Amino acid sequence: MRDLFRRMHEIIAAGENAVLVSTVSSRGSVPRGSGAHMLVTKDGRASGTIGGGEAEFRAEQAAREAVLAGANATRRYVLRQNEEDSLDSVCGGDIEVYFRFIKGGDRAVLGLCERIDRAFDGASACRLILELTEKDDGLIAVCSAEEGCSDPRIPGIVTAETSTVPKVIEAGGKRFYTELIVLPGKVYIFGGGHVSQRLVPCLASCDFRCVVLEDRPEFTDPALFGGQAETRLVDMSDLTGLSAELTPDDFVCIMTRGHRHDYESVYYMLKSKACYIGVIGSRTKIGKLRERLIEDGFTEEDLKRLTTPIGIEIYSETPAEIAVSVTAQLIMVRAVKNGSRKAEKHS
Repeated sequence: MRDLFRRMHEIIAAGENAVLVSTVSSRGSVPRGSGAHMLVTKDGRASGTIGGGEAEFRAEQAAREAVLAGANATRRYVLRQNEEDSLDSVCGGDIEVYFRFIKGGDRAVLGLCERIDRAFDGASACRLILELTEKDDGLIAVCSAEEGCSDPRIPGIVTAETSTVPKVIEAGGKRFYTELIVLPGKVYIFGGGHVSQRLVPCLASCDFRCVVLEDRPEFTDPALFGGQAETRLVDMSDLTGLSAELTPDDFVCIMTRGHRHDYESVYYMLKSKACYIGVIGSRTKIGKLRERLIEDGFTEEDLKRLTTPIGIEIYSETPAEIAVSVTAQLIMVRAVKNGSRKAEKHS
């Protein structure tokens, strides 16, 4: 998502017109439901996807027409067979897609993109709001706890929405689409070694905000993580302050260079409110870790909060493979936690 809005800023700043294509509602089985976005210029798709296939092909064509016409539009694509206006797809559902025209050089939209980019570096959530209208003055805004709402004309009932899933809200005879495009919380990664250096870019590509914690200054260089993580030099023997800082929206991945630091990290993180605590290591190492934690007063119920070994089992061995495994697991945990459509369907 961050890449899409960065690309939007680049295109609009260059004075080129574009259309933001957004799936705002869906029913039944579809490749991508509400929350899918694509940016299109007169030359075609510039970033993002709404799921591919015939629906995206048609949407891209419609978006290019909207760019040339300088107009907003709404389309519904039926992904079922033998129905009127059907795309003859076997998916079994349908999607409502909104096309929001953005004029090149639009300062308000440039500011909106910049606010979204700042939100990805912050700690709080950021919400996108689109007025679903074909009029050329349809509202588009972002809202966050840190900076408030970018457009005071958005109705209070819309800005007050707290749902973690995209939805359409009726307000004052108008329809507004609202989506939490930057989720609250961060991934705190203990240890800046080989696995962390592969894990951060993988997580960042899936819109996780990362913080790497190390006690070795040479491993706190942001360049080691592709410039995609905040880095902190910490004393692993006293993480009391950090433990108090974490919220139920935060994730923890422990992969330090040794058993002592792993234990210290786990000890303090079990006192935090983090929603996920994953620990890398062999079953033997984890067994000894658990024994010591029990000796130090933690209960079996406390230890149920630990995910060990960390990641989904894909028989990974290399740092890159482990990074994929851990990222996949965090995607799953995040989806279940935030009530995603697909997570609910498989629960």
